[in-house]
Amino acid sequence: MEKEKLISELEELRKIYNKGESIIIPALWRAQEIYGYLSDEALEVLSSQLNITKEKLLQVATFYHFFHTKPVGKYHIHICTNISCMLSGAYEVVKTLKNELNVDENEITPDGLFSWEEIECIGLCDKPVAGFINRYRLTNLNPENIKEVLKNPEKYAPEKPKIELI
Repeated sequence: MEKEKLISELEELRKIYNKGESIIIPALWRAQEIYGYLSDEALEVLSSQLNITKEKLLQVATFYHFFHTKPVGKYHIHICTNISCMLSGAYEVVKTLKNELNVDENEITPDGLFSWEEIECIGLCDKPVAGFINRYRLTNLNPENIKEVLKNPEKYAPEKPKIELI
C-alpha cells in the first residue's frame, strides 16, 4: 500500500520538481510521511523511480535532522544542545526527557508515543532552550515545562504537519 502511494506521489512531484535533482528533498519528505521514516523499502522505491542511487538519497537524508532512517515515536522531540541552549540548561532538559521517558536518545518508548534526540543549532538562540516536537517549535524549555510537553503532546503538536510542496 505504501509503495503504490509513494509512486503516485512521485508522479505529482515530478510535475513540480522536474529539473536535475531538485526532487530529492521533496521526495524524501513524502516517503517519510507515508512510511513514518525512510525505510529500506521507501529508499528502494525512490531510487528506482527517480533513478538516483540509494547512497545519494542517504547522503541527503542523513545530513538533515528531520529525516529519519529508523522508526521514531508518534511524538519525536528534538532538543538543541548548541552553545546558547547549552548555557541555558539544555542538558538538564535532556536529562529530564531521559528520566521521564526512560529511554535513551533515538529510542522509542514502549507505548510508541515518544522518542527524542539532541540536535545542532536551529536558529532560535534568542529563546533557549529550543527544540521541536514533530517539527513544531518549542522555546524557553526547562526541566519543568518539558514535563508539561510530555503530559500534553497533542497541545504542542496537534498532528504531524504535512509538508506543503510548491
